[in-house]
Amino acid sequence: MTKQKKSSFFSLIFLFPGLICLCAGCRKPALVKSAPAAIPPAVPMAQVPPLEGKRDKPIAQESPNGVNTGETGDEYVPNKKIKIMTLDELTKARAYYIKYDKQAQLADTLERLIALSPDHEMTQPYVREFAELQFKREIFSEAEILYQRYAQLYPGSADVDYMMFQGLLSTYKQLRPASHDLTKVKNLLDQSQDFLKRFGGAHAYSEQVNQLIRTAQVMLLEGEYLRALSSLKKDAYAHRMGDLQAAMRRLTYVETKILPELPEAPEVLGGELKRLLDELKAEKYTAMSPDDTATREVLVGLLTETFDVLAQLCEHYKSSLTYSVPTEGWF
Repeated sequence: MTKQKKSSFFSLIFLFPGLICLCAGCRKPALVKSAPAAIPPAVPMAQVPPLEGKRDKPIAQESPNGVNTGETGDEYVPNKKIKIMTLDELTKARAYYIKYDKQAQLADTLERLIALSPDHEMTQPYVREFAELQFKREIFSEAEILYQRYAQLYPGSADVDYMMFQGLLSTYKQLRPASHDLTKVKNLLDQSQDFLKRFGGAHAYSEQVNQLIRTAQVMLLEGEYLRALSSLKKDAYAHRMGDLQAAMRRLTYVETKILPELPEAPEVLGGELKRLLDELKAEKYTAMSPDDTATREVLVGLLTETFDVLAQLCEHYKSSLTYSVPTEGWF
């Protein structure tokens, strides 16, 4: 392309937009604005459906200086830490926790009320309420202490017998099977006997207390039987004279300390047990030489028979208990 033709070509390119703008028909059309959409009429508040799954909450209150605290009247006191509440605030918090069945917070509040109360007279209803609450929550170890504390602090109160009996039930609820530690069983026995000494056998709770005593005695019998049987089982593979002697000592304890406190055994079981226990007292067994294998075998056979009879006797007593003996399935 020659130089003259190139310059003519570029001149047309630059002039073309201007020619277009001068044309009458190429004016830019004006934008047409559409009318605004009609706003739907407001729905009356009475016709607005409630939100499902939402609870109506009280309107938040304002503090005296006009600042919205975001707390309701009921929430104001309980939202304060219990350990820094005043006595009056604790009283209000207690009512709040009772109203809404907040048992854990109620327990903390009662404990603090007891600590801050100025005298025993004011403390008394809180100690009782705290004991009943912990019993309801099945925290029996704390309930036992609280019931006993009430009986010690207010021995002349009209409900002291009820509180002592509830303390016995709290101890009973903590019992473990007879194969476990028997400390609580012995505590229950001692506390029950103390109750009868204080209130006598004609008291309204006396029959139930006697049944608790019976349960404790049967558990002691079963516990000694299981421990003596364990000693015999150890001897089966260790062949130690000490294990057999331990089993015989436990049988002596059963015969002299436990069986006399229980109702008389059925004639068949009682007669057989007495025969076996008398035979085990023979000198050839009590003073047996560790090297006397023949006598040892006879002794093991007698102990095995004795334990079989004791097992039947335990089941006989357990079948008639009002307060059953705990089993492994309780825990």
